[in-house]
Amino acid sequence: MANYIDEFMKNYGPEVTRQMSSNFNIDQGTVQKLIPQLAPLILSGLKRQKDDQGGDERVDHILNKYGDSSVLNNIKDLISSKATDTSTDANLGGLLGTGGGTLAAQTLGKQMNVDSSVIQKMIPALAPLILGALTKKRDASSSGISGIGSLLGGILRR
Repeated sequence: MANYIDEFMKNYGPEVTRQMSSNFNIDQGTVQKLIPQLAPLILSGLKRQKDDQGGDERVDHILNKYGDSSVLNNIKDLISSKATDTSTDANLGGLLGTGGGTLAAQTLGKQMNVDSSVIQKMIPALAPLILGALTKKRDASSSGISGIGSLLGGILRR
């Protein structure tokens, strides 16, 4: 998982950090520390969905529905829209489990001295980017649904 997050941060981190800092009024250094803490929550939630809700087909469904890789071409607008969206769900519609996003936001908020309500808004802003990057990686591998398990397994190695 660390390699995937490192790759994400290398490819998209500077822009994501800049936009989140601007939209959520948090200094860039703090955002840069928060993203690698939030990304594993999203990826672990995806793995839980895979393990508990239908295997590779479930992951494929989630990526097809929520992992549009085109969002990576306009990070600024995505983060801006999520920052002002009053209907954001920090639990990502169950992807993080009941209360998972809220609990993580409270814990990280205390650790990093950031209001947990701001972190709760950051999770749904980051999730489409993480899932979009994962979809892009899946599509580039050209192994389709049959390769999702090995792709996700490689990313989420314990």
